[in-house]
Amino acid sequence: MDKIIGKWKYSLEDKIGRGSTAEVYKAFHQETNQIAAIKIVDIKKVKVSAKFFKYLNNEIEILKQLNHDNVVKLYDVIIDRQYKYLIFEYCSGGELTKYIPKNKGVSEVQARNWLVQLTKGLKYLRSKNIIHRDLKPQNILLSDNDPKKSTIKIADFGFAKIHNSDELLNSICGTPLYMAPEMLKDNKYSDKSDLWSIGCILYEMLTGKVLVNVSNLSDLIKRLENPPPVKIEVKVSKQCLHLLSALLQYNIKSRINWEEFFSHPFVCINDIENDFILVDSVDDKIKRFLSIIELANNYYKNNEIDNAITIYIKALKLMAILISDKSIINQSETIQFYFNSYYKHTECLLALTKNYHNNQTAEYLIYENACALLKQAALSEVLQNPEKSKVHYNIGINLLEQCYLDLTNESHKQHVKQLLDKAITRYHNLK
Repeated sequence: MDKIIGKWKYSLEDKIGRGSTAEVYKAFHQETNQIAAIKIVDIKKVKVSAKFFKYLNNEIEILKQLNHDNVVKLYDVIIDRQYKYLIFEYCSGGELTKYIPKNKGVSEVQARNWLVQLTKGLKYLRSKNIIHRDLKPQNILLSDNDPKKSTIKIADFGFAKIHNSDELLNSICGTPLYMAPEMLKDNKYSDKSDLWSIGCILYEMLTGKVLVNVSNLSDLIKRLENPPPVKIEVKVSKQCLHLLSALLQYNIKSRINWEEFFSHPFVCINDIENDFILVDSVDDKIKRFLSIIELANNYYKNNEIDNAITIYIKALKLMAILISDKSIINQSETIQFYFNSYYKHTECLLALTKNYHNNQTAEYLIYENACALLKQAALSEVLQNPEKSKVHYNIGINLLEQCYLDLTNESHKQHVKQLLDKAITRYHNLK
């Protein structure tokens, strides 16, 4: 049986969820055919509990202010005598929970992909001074049934609050298994409580298990009185383990803060280049570079080819940034270590970029990077900086040699050979 609310039409046969006070149906806009999820709330049932009524209105008021790809959208609210109709963005993938295999978890690459998207949404909420206070896999929706193509959406803002970062809170709310220890102990808490919840979600993604597996609230509180160290049985990268440990600190003062979380290398994939430039220490830049290569390798191992290509190409750019750094000109061992670390992954890069979406082969990318280095070398030579020129020539020549070996087109090979010979001659002629 079809029902019409405003310009939205739904069928009682298309129920996609239900709770104690509401039911959710798949709906269609009669003019645009846009799909939505319509949450029908029984006002009488909600008014029985002043808290439920408060949370419902709170969710509506907060969602009206939000518009972000990683936050579920509230399109409209329609009210009649008996019901409140909340028209939400439709997320066909449903809750994140159903994509996490029990006692197994997902790959680190998949967990990272979800966490990066979740981080973007949280960063947006942070810019609006909003804390969620009920982050858990059940409140994270997927836009599509294919988890690899899906967009993460943060949902259920009933407990959310607009909050000053210096303000301490004392309202106990959320889901106990994902609540920060300070909330469970009935202590005052801060916006860091959401960071604990993120740690619980990441742990569950990786292991398929909740962080603390107990059957009741009193047992949970007892476990937190003498907390065991956080252990993870699956093998993960150092960056992942570091972030997990930083999030799951029982002592709120030891827990990572929001700025540290947003800048952590495990979640700031899309800011790799800017983040790399801002790092002052050469050693730190090398560590950051190696973490980027590790990320690309993880994508490759999990057959996430597009992501692997993107990260490898960023690594090519970052290599050029580092070798242009004046502070490392006299650090030949550091440069050699850096180059070798990059070079040993070239074969993997070659395999990946054969199907690069711009039809640029790996040989072309390496050739392009080598030419940029040789230009830098020539410029340094003109500016009478032979040491810097030698560094650029050395790495540019190595890249050209790799390119020459992999080319199959004889005409292209001849061109690269001529360029290579000129570069070697100039290198040897440097004083």
